[in-house]
Amino acid sequence: MSGVRIKEAGLIDQSKPIKFTFDGKTYRGFEGDTVASALLATGLRVFARSFKYHRPRGVWGAWSDDPNAIVDIALNGISYPNCQATTTALAEGMEVRSINAWPSAERDVKGILDLAHRFLPAGFYYKMFMWPDWHLFEPMIRKMAGLGTLEREVSDQFQASILHEHCDTLVVGGGPAGLTAARVAAEAGKSVTLIDDHAELGGSLFRMANASGLNASDWVAEQTVAIQTAGGRILTATTAIGVYDHRMMSLVTDRGLGTAPIMRKMRADHVIIATGAIDRPVTFVNNDRPGIMSVDAGIEYLARYGVRAGGKIAILTNRPDMAANLAQLEAAGASITVVDAATVHIQATGTKSVTGLVAGGKTISCDTVLASAGQTPLIHLWRHAGGKLAWDEDRQTFIPSEGPNWMRVIGAAAGKFDFDVAVQEATTAALKAPAPPRSIYKVTPLKPDLTGKGRQWIDLQHDVTLKDVALAHRENMVSVEHLKRYTTLGMAGDQGKTSNIAGLSAMAELKGQSIPEVGTTTFRPPFVPVPLEAYRGAKRDRQMAPLKRLALEPEHRALDAAMGEYGGWLRPAWYGGDDEKTAVVRECKIAREAAAIMDGSALGAIEVIGPDARDFVNFVYYNTMSNLKPGRDPLRLHAERVRVGL
Repeated sequence: MSGVRIKEAGLIDQSKPIKFTFDGKTYRGFEGDTVASALLATGLRVFARSFKYHRPRGVWGAWSDDPNAIVDIALNGISYPNCQATTTALAEGMEVRSINAWPSAERDVKGILDLAHRFLPAGFYYKMFMWPDWHLFEPMIRKMAGLGTLEREVSDQFQASILHEHCDTLVVGGGPAGLTAARVAAEAGKSVTLIDDHAELGGSLFRMANASGLNASDWVAEQTVAIQTAGGRILTATTAIGVYDHRMMSLVTDRGLGTAPIMRKMRADHVIIATGAIDRPVTFVNNDRPGIMSVDAGIEYLARYGVRAGGKIAILTNRPDMAANLAQLEAAGASITVVDAATVHIQATGTKSVTGLVAGGKTISCDTVLASAGQTPLIHLWRHAGGKLAWDEDRQTFIPSEGPNWMRVIGAAAGKFDFDVAVQEATTAALKAPAPPRSIYKVTPLKPDLTGKGRQWIDLQHDVTLKDVALAHRENMVSVEHLKRYTTLGMAGDQGKTSNIAGLSAMAELKGQSIPEVGTTTFRPPFVPVPLEAYRGAKRDRQMAPLKRLALEPEHRALDAAMGEYGGWLRPAWYGGDDEKTAVVRECKIAREAAAIMDGSALGAIEVIGPDARDFVNFVYYNTMSNLKPGRDPLRLHAERVRVGL
């Protein structure tokens, strides 16, 4: 038995059913469901197919950390490609299609490619198609590439708003740490904006039994009222996607398909990052089987959506904080078997769905595996801002270290997984006081099994296996950035969320080094995939680049000039009613034999004056301008004056 809906459980409204289809079949969910939670509740296991080998893929996570459940959706006649099923709110009449599969995810004809996996290792495309000519193979490869399907007719009905805002304190994350920090800052008289990417506040709190002796919903409601009473602003369904120059942070509010997103360019005096942490996968043989998901996802589906992921659940983890989670699963009627994740040889059984685990020679029957090799703090925004990382040996993960003084990371995002410590730190962060010490939290290192027989998956979306990492090592792709590009590990929507530590651990084991010696990859914005409408906004066409006109335009037109756009200016391209080639040849002849006049009214100059003029111009231009000799460039350099020609 797989997914089961528990009556009167979770935050959804089970009195409001919603009909939708998946791969042509009709299903039912409820208001508050995501596409993933609704499908999981029906017992469905295969949501999509992987990029390279077309392997069956189920859900791994319950939110933006999931690399697998990507779908195409049609709603009200409009197509939306490559939607994350785990973050897309369910709506009446949705037509959901699996990606990278035909005719369906369950029965994908191209799944036969997996039989040729021995001949398609990492670097295959680089080596295979150089001879005799890349262009010979390019059309076929382009046809096979990609995941979702982009319709030829693209809707133009949505126009995003782009807003520029400021606040004293911006808190990113509405979990226990973020709510506490926002409340304390607001009550201290600061102008506060709290954002969370879910429609409901609370974050990981719903996976906990209680907080401060209160029911989780009551505790969240109490903090929310206090923040708003003190004048704080709360934005739900809003994600901080990146940190850019001069403290500018991009916040995208996306309230579901069919609504226009809002892009906020926020500049805050103080930013508190409370984005939490996610589970990282355990690397073992056949660990990509549908039905294997993270521990936190299994609890999240139960607590937030009232969906029990399975009936016979094997817990495979090194985390020491499992007691409350196990109690919740057992209370929901699941049979639990705890497996020692440090067992040397572990293998999943089953084909399209997991049916059991073989650990240390012992076979364990199960329909679901909840796995975790420890928690990974979500520190992408910290890294966007230039923050450094330090390896925490006890927690077996990277945590924030030195960084910008206007930003602070708290709670699970800082490696503080204990509720009381996280709340205490949130209070100090809001008041800009020193952080409290971390509580004792230690996990057993889980290293990949280099002698395991069978494929062990590192990146589930891109089909990167332990053998691919080993191949990269043999071919001297030992830099983490080379490893990433050679194998495609951690690219696209994942951005290292689930695969980063697993890949680093594999390379470290192969090189005989520690993970901090191997290093970590660069995290780049956006943190999650963003609808293109959010970037476009109201500024488009002439609103994006208003056409600039010359003062002499009437004279040019009187001379029968053909006007064209050059660098945003409407300028004459040629004169006379002839075609372009004839007119240009005639004008060139006149310029050589007689004279020519150019309208330079569009040109100008900017003077940069002051002791830092040279440094400023060097900063503005992509090359070093201060060492260019006079006459070699429109720059004229003087002791404290720079004149820039336009």
